[in-house]
Amino acid sequence: MNLSDIGELCADTPRMTVFDPRGLTARVVDFNRNERADTPEALITRYQYGARGEMQMCADPRFSASAQENEHRYQNLVSATDLLQRPVQQVSIDSGESLSLLHADGQPEWTTKNPGEGAVSQHFSYDRKGRLLSLRSLDGTEAILLQTRRYSDGVDNAEEYNCRGQCTEIQNGAGTETFTEFDIAGKNKSFSRCFWSVRDQSVDLNHPPQAETRTWVSRNDLSASGAVRQLSLSCHDAEQERSVYTRRNGYNRRGQLISSHLTDEGGNLHTLLTSAGYHANGACQQEMLGNGVTRYYAQEHFTKRLLRISTWRPAENKTRYPIQDISYQYDPAGNVTERYDQGREDQYFDNLRITAHNQYHYDSCYRLRYAAGREALNGGKSTITPLISGSQQLVNYQRWYDYDNAGNMTQLRHSAGQNNWTQVFSVSPESNRSLPQPVSPYEVERFFDSFGHLKES
Repeated sequence: MNLSDIGELCADTPRMTVFDPRGLTARVVDFNRNERADTPEALITRYQYGARGEMQMCADPRFSASAQENEHRYQNLVSATDLLQRPVQQVSIDSGESLSLLHADGQPEWTTKNPGEGAVSQHFSYDRKGRLLSLRSLDGTEAILLQTRRYSDGVDNAEEYNCRGQCTEIQNGAGTETFTEFDIAGKNKSFSRCFWSVRDQSVDLNHPPQAETRTWVSRNDLSASGAVRQLSLSCHDAEQERSVYTRRNGYNRRGQLISSHLTDEGGNLHTLLTSAGYHANGACQQEMLGNGVTRYYAQEHFTKRLLRISTWRPAENKTRYPIQDISYQYDPAGNVTERYDQGREDQYFDNLRITAHNQYHYDSCYRLRYAAGREALNGGKSTITPLISGSQQLVNYQRWYDYDNAGNMTQLRHSAGQNNWTQVFSVSPESNRSLPQPVSPYEVERFFDSFGHLKES
């Protein structure tokens, strides 16, 4: 699809916003067209506000339909706010109901998801400065301590290590993380992590398990601009310190990465990045990796979109050729319309030429409608195209995508030689949850919990 075709497809398909007398968005109308000959379809998103201007309801184009199509008048999100217009109750048809009890400064004191059976409640506690001290999960009458935090108030040498007011210890279900040093900008320079010995069960910090004897220590050497010049990880075990790795980075005057080296546990030095060059706009132009492979980048001057990326073997290789040479084309909105890898050889199968050329077409709302490329001959039925590896026999494929008004995929058609199939998706009439058929639309909800998580497939 060339620019002329895209222009004809998107002609007379604007986005219109309707405001109420208070300047609040009441409607958003998108005009969508899939084919150039189609009549644009209006997709309306509705919003409703209270007397103070707080949003109370939102409905996508699917649930903004007429009463005959949406007889139960489902709405995507219903919200209630406090006097400061902060949400305290939200009911979503996809993620369920949530309640919040907030402090005067806006921090949550108590939250719960889906009140009633199976509810998940959390309680937050703070110090007088509003800093989080602990987080508890409330399960019936039992309060499980999930996280605790300590701060450097009253700690010796706090000013010497820039720890004043900083969080210096966090305990959670994984273990204890201790922060010992910060720079003047507040960025962490040194911290350690000690894990719990328990692996396969949840942890209640009211009764913490035994910690491992090993402690992992990470140190960062930061430049004046905050860039990491050196990063090291070591392990302390039985009063012995063992270096795991050390990485050193080099930067130019603009603070851009130009070199990187890694020293492993055995003391061997590995070069990760030998050199790098940048455009005046800050985008990377080329880089030479430690193994001698060179990568080049080409970008569009005004939009800064990536036009080409090529990767070449070391120059001393007599049979120098690109490992990868990918070029991209875009539509005016920035969607990728073509992708071509000149580093891949063409193949021939069943009197057809198989090239590393991908095409993508979109409707006027920028939803993917058509995709074409190549895949393995025996790729099977999968909504995700598998990666190509080795010397597999390849075939061309085409895919067509259909959506409902809310953007939920309703059908996927696949054509690749003898591997032709169609997958239809059932969308629940009560939400935007969907599953592949043969599940019917009225059976979709029982496969999800009240939080919107898939229970079984």
